[in-house]
Amino acid sequence: TWSHRDLTRLSEREIVTEIRQNEQFLTNTYGSGGRPFLRPPYGTHNRRVDRTLAALGYPAVTMWWGSLADSTPEPSAQIVANAEKWILPQRLVIGHANHPGVLSVMDQIVDIIRERNLQPVHLADIFDLSQLPAVPPLPTGTPTATAASTITPSTCSSTSPTRSRTPTAHPT
Repeated sequence: TWSHRDLTRLSEREIVTEIRQNEQFLTNTYGSGGRPFLRPPYGTHNRRVDRTLAALGYPAVTMWWGSLADSTPEPSAQIVANAEKWILPQRLVIGHANHPGVLSVMDQIVDIIRERNLQPVHLADIFDLSQLPAVPPLPTGTPTATAASTITPSTCSSTSPTRSRTPTAHPT
């Protein structure tokens, strides 16, 4: 999302604005967006949020298992310590790759990944996306309800990318 607000506390219109602004940033900055995956801020979501996200092309609400804990300014040493703690096989670790604290230690984070012989992968490399609804183009109008799935790290492998795993539904 754009401003990391709790989606369960936002109106549908506010959710759409958050998602569109973030999608535009990702596309303009990195050449692609995150669809069909979306990590809800704080891990909070409900059926209404899931339906809205799915209608925007994010049917795979994705949870994590580890964090750089960098959502607020943190000392570089703490970010590296969090990376050392959480960057392990079969973990989906979150961080903010646009924060100065993370950017200042990115080389150290890459070293941790290399020292552990880990291979960063795209979520699409490890999940069977054929079971998700087709991802529509980003709409310009108000979203309509469609099915959504939640992906949890228990179905994730960061060391052996395959397409044999399927997203698991997470009750909301």
